[in-house]
Amino acid sequence: MPEFAFSATPTSASAAVRTLPDPCALTPAKLTAPALGMKVATKNRLSEETVDKIAQDRCAWVHASISLFVSVTRYQASGGSGGVPGMAFERRPAGLSSQGRFVYDRNPKCLSSDASFAKAGYSVIAYSHGSDSPSSVLALARAVYSAMP
Repeated sequence: MPEFAFSATPTSASAAVRTLPDPCALTPAKLTAPALGMKVATKNRLSEETVDKIAQDRCAWVHASISLFVSVTRYQASGGSGGVPGMAFERRPAGLSSQGRFVYDRNPKCLSSDASFAKAGYSVIAYSHGSDSPSSVLALARAVYSAMP
């Protein structure tokens, strides 16, 4: 799964010139809670980051040992996916476009899942580490897909 490097939370001045859709605004709180194993989601944290020289806006939630992220970048063609034994991979899951993918781990020692898609010139990923409910991450990605401009 991808590793991310956090940068400072954007200031109001940088937020005003944001060119990427705000992942926190696109993500319904009613769907983040189940992905975190909660009834009500914790407060999110928006950050601007650069990963492998690609700028992205990232919304993060953390509860206990579960981390949930939704990231938006300019469209980037994606390569293949590898993983540990027990990793399941689904191309073109319903509701995530022809470039969508859904990856989750069936190994209870390595709980993680991510759903990604491309839409309107953007690449989006919803990623959870520690969630034992991959279907909630997929539902979250579908909702973000619907909310994308």
